[in-house]
Amino acid sequence: MSRLESQHAPQVIFRLLSTSKLFAGMPQDARDELSSYFSATTFRQGDVILGAGSPRRCLGVILEGQAAVQARTGDETFRVATLEAGSFFGEMSFFDPNSPRTADIVANTDGVCAVMQAEDYEYLRAQGSPHVELLERNVLDSLATRIRTTNETLATLLTETDKGILAALARFFFGS
Repeated sequence: MSRLESQHAPQVIFRLLSTSKLFAGMPQDARDELSSYFSATTFRQGDVILGAGSPRRCLGVILEGQAAVQARTGDETFRVATLEAGSFFGEMSFFDPNSPRTADIVANTDGVCAVMQAEDYEYLRAQGSPHVELLERNVLDSLATRIRTTNETLATLLTETDKGILAALARFFFGS
């Protein structure tokens, strides 16, 4: 990935960040302050934007393009989500420095992402910026939605698996 080399990059970052759920419902002054701490980088299809296990603590937003969230178990890799423009990533390790990154963010297409370093967030927090609470609220809202969706998906999978197991047992004991 390379840093954007454009004198207009701050305005582009601001405009694109404003469309993200990360900035939803924020007043103009909050968006102005927070977006000034994000820097944009480009990525190419196939790039690992952020790697599992990486100690890098940052909060990223896809501005243009698309990326996959890939979890690994043993030798297998599973796509667990697709990130489109406006989607953010890295929030778990960003807010929990003792938690290693659990997934890779891999570019599906060429694109641009904006990143806020944890040190900048911590600086704003130490300065008493009221805007960090708005950022935190939006991240928590998004995490709550993800947890709900995950619970629904797990319930569906368990129900389908149970039906599959019951059908297999019925075939085993009672024939087809």
